[in-house]
Amino acid sequence: MKKFKVVFHISDPNKWNILLANISNILDDMGAENIEVNAIVNGGAVKEYIGDSDSRIISKINDLSQKGAKFMACNNALVANGLDKELLPRVVKVVPAGVSELTKKQFEGYAYIKP
Repeated sequence: MKKFKVVFHISDPNKWNILLANISNILDDMGAENIEVNAIVNGGAVKEYIGDSDSRIISKINDLSQKGAKFMACNNALVANGLDKELLPRVVKVVPAGVSELTKKQFEGYAYIKP
């Protein structure tokens, strides 16, 4: 069976809780075996991967990645925010440019959701 594909995108650090709830809801509703879920984070939102004052976010990222969700960080945003990619959670993949990755995903047929 062909899987549904979705890419979530945030750049606003205030959208993290909504993003994580959306990902959790779509995995619960559709079943992890039926959907490929990606989250691309750029802009100021990348700070939460490292400077997270709320460890629940990192914990939830780890939980969702175990269910199959993939999390990405824009390298340009990391550099612009002076963040060391070595400090990212191990489940986070660094992509050269978030906007380029979004373009590729949409070209590949991913549904785009920006919470």
